[in-house]
Amino acid sequence: MTCPHAGTLTVTPTSSDLKASNNVVINKTETLSGVIAGCTNTSPGPCVSVASVSGESTKLTKTGVGVILGNSTIQTNTGFPITIVETQTVLQATS
Repeated sequence: MTCPHAGTLTVTPTSSDLKASNNVVINKTETLSGVIAGCTNTSPGPCVSVASVSGESTKLTKTGVGVILGNSTIQTNTGFPITIVETQTVLQATS
């Protein structure tokens, strides 16, 4: 996931119980805790964190929180959108 200024959003999953195409699925809470590195924006400043997430799943949850979907909206601390560049379609769950 990237900001418009080449910054990369890194999200650390708290659980690996839910995977899609063998990649860990992330939820809204995990995304809000993400860190953006490498943003080159100078005005009003670099994107460094996630300010808001909307459009997460209301039916599929991980640790009780909706998972991020390909059409979810993620906004940075400076108000710019995050682009979701990879989505998965094959779901696996463990208990």
